Amino acid sequence: MKIFVAGGNGFVGSHVSEYLEGTNEVYRGTRVGEGEGIPLDLLDKEDVERVIADVRPDVIINCAGVVGVDGNLDSNKEISKNLLEAAVSAGISLKRFIMCGSAGEYGVVPPEDLPVKETQPLAAAQPYPVSKINEERFVREYADEHSIDAIIARLFNPIGANMAPRYLISGVLRQVEAIRNGESDKIEVGRLDALRDYIDVDDVAEAIGKLATCTTHEFPEYNIGSGVATDNQTLVKQLLEYSQIPSTVPVVETSENPEAPLACQADITRLENEFGWKPKRSLSETLKGAVGL
Repeated sequence: MKIFVAGGNGFVGSHVSEYLEGTNEVYRGTRVGEGEGIPLDLLDKEDVERVIADVRPDVIINCAGVVGVDGNLDSNKEISKNLLEAAVSAGISLKRFIMCGSAGEYGVVPPEDLPVKETQPLAAAQPYPVSKINEERFVREYADEHSIDAIIARLFNPIGANMAPRYLISGVLRQVEAIRNGESDKIEVGRLDALRDYIDVDDVAEAIGKLATCTTHEFPEYNIGSGVATDNQTLVKQLLEYSQIPSTVPVVETSENPEAPLACQADITRLENEFGWKPKRSLSETLKGAVGL
C-alpha cells in the first residue's frame, strides 16, 4: 500500500512512518531541511497539489500541525484541507484519510464520565483543541461530500525519547540537567496532582498503522491512549529516580490552583475490540527510554 505521512519526520509522524515502512511504500512529507523525505510546505496549496499528484497515495495520514499558541492555529485545518483537496484535484481515489486529533478536544470531562468515550461531546475551550475540533469538522464534511473514508485518531499524550521541548517530560529533563550542572537546586512543575493519560509513541504508531491499513472499520473516530490516568507526581518521581537525582531535591508546584478535570483517561475499547490493539509498553519502560536507560 502506498502511504503518505504528512509531518513524517515529526515526533509522532516519524514513528508512524517507521512502523509502516516494513510492509508498505511510505512517503514522508517533511519541512524543507528536516531530514529525509519529500520537502514541502503543507500550507502552500500548489506545493501540496504537486507532491500528492506525484505520489498518488492510497492513504494519507496527517501527523502535522501547529500546537503552540505562538503559531497560527488556523493552519491545522488548512493542512488537512490542502491534503484532501489535492487528492481530489488529482483524481485519486483515496482508500483512507487519517487525521490526528487530540484528547484536548473533549475539554472539561467530569470524573464520572471517565474513562472518556469517543461519544463524549467535544467541549474544548482552549485555542489548540478548538483548532483541532474545527479541523475535524472540516475533514468530516469534506470526506462525506467526496466519499472519502476518513478516520479521526484522537491522541491522548504520546511520550518517548526526543519529545518536543514544550512537553512536561522534556521540561523536567532540562531541569535535571540544570541540577547536574549546578545551575538549579529544585524541580518546578505546574501541578503535581494534574492527571494525564500517557502512552508510548510507538504504541500510538502501531494503533495508527492498524487504522491506516485495515480493510474495514466500524467507527469514524478512535481514542488512542493507555487507558490509565497518571498524576504528575508519579511521573516526576519516576523521572528523577531514573535520572539518579536524589529524592531530597525539592519538587515545587508553580500553580496554586488545581486544574479543571480534563480527558485524563481514554476509553480504548473500540481499538481493543475491533483490532485487538493494546498498549505494549509500560509507563516505566517509556520513561526509562526518555532518560536514555
